[in-house]
Formats: sequence, structure tokens, C-alpha cells
Amino acid sequence: MGLDFNNSEAHWSYSGFNIFRERLAEEIGICLPLMEGFWIPGESSYSIFEIIKRLVGTKVIDESFHWLPKKPLKWDKIKDPIVDLLYHSDCNGSLIPEQCKKLHPD
Repeated sequence: MGLDFNNSEAHWSYSGFNIFRERLAEEIGICLPLMEGFWIPGESSYSIFEIIKRLVGTKVIDESFHWLPKKPLKWDKIKDPIVDLLYHSDCNGSLIPEQCKKLHPD
């Protein structure tokens, strides 16, 4: 199983594509783990945030990571066409030609 791009040799496993997507987001200043749909602090017992909280304690987290948002950051605040790729499902659907055309210059 994996993710393919039509008319190219690009192919990733789902985890490989996620790594690509995280690095792409970093390049334009987006912290993907804080975005809606990727990581919600306090919601998942398996998130990095929750694992660290169990290891070091809530007080340390509250003092050191007070800057973390209480809710995930919303995609509609980002005015970059790359959002269409970053916030797209790993396993369902496709990007339409108009979306790809907006992404092409980047």
C-alpha cells in the first residue's frame, strides 16, 4: 500500500508521504503537528505531548510548553495553495487539476 502520483515515478508509503509532508510544511513555516487533523494536545494518549507529560509531569509541561495552543490551529488561516496538498487525505481522493495548477509554481 502506498501513495502514487500519476504520470511520475513518485511513490511513498503512507508514513513516507507523511514525513515528506511534514518537511514540506516546515519549509514554509507550518508546524504540521499543531495543525487541525494532525495533532490535538490532550486528545490522544499516544501523542508526543501526552507521552512526555506522563514522563516529566504536567507541571513541567505547563511551565515549559505554555505556548502550545489549547486547540489545533485552523487551516483556513493559511493563505497558501500548498494547503491543498498538506491537508489532503493520505488514502482517499485526489487533487483536481485546478489545485495542481495552483501548486505548480511552488
